[in-house]
Amino acid sequence: MLALLPDFIQINGDSRFAWAHRAMDDHAPKTINQAGFKRMVSKAGHPIRNNTDWHKEYGDKVHPDEAEGASIEYFLMPKVFKEEVCKGYDARLVAAKMADMGVFEKDKEGKSSILERFAGAKARYYKIPSDKLHALIA
Repeated sequence: MLALLPDFIQINGDSRFAWAHRAMDDHAPKTINQAGFKRMVSKAGHPIRNNTDWHKEYGDKVHPDEAEGASIEYFLMPKVFKEEVCKGYDARLVAAKMADMGVFEKDKEGKSSILERFAGAKARYYKIPSDKLHALIA
């Protein structure tokens, strides 16, 4: 059951998660059948929220030393989690287990999903830091 999430992100991470910093960019590649967003976090721990942040942090290209220390946060839509990731399982129980294990970041009220703004709209997502995701695989 716990392998369902890393398997889903490994299979769909590049194709179904849009880069958050390019969400409002009309030249960004289109994400078909979107499952959520992904956001780079710099080596210094700063989330890259938009193209301005990207250029301040990296310029035109990410230096290999910076890339080595950077990580990715995934923001999974609850509907996708329930209908695709947890197909056949109780999604609430799986989400609670993931939150208890620290895989899902909890909000201030203790919910296993957080409110986040992407592309001008605020919605709930399951926030998954890549280091927590990889801990499930190991």
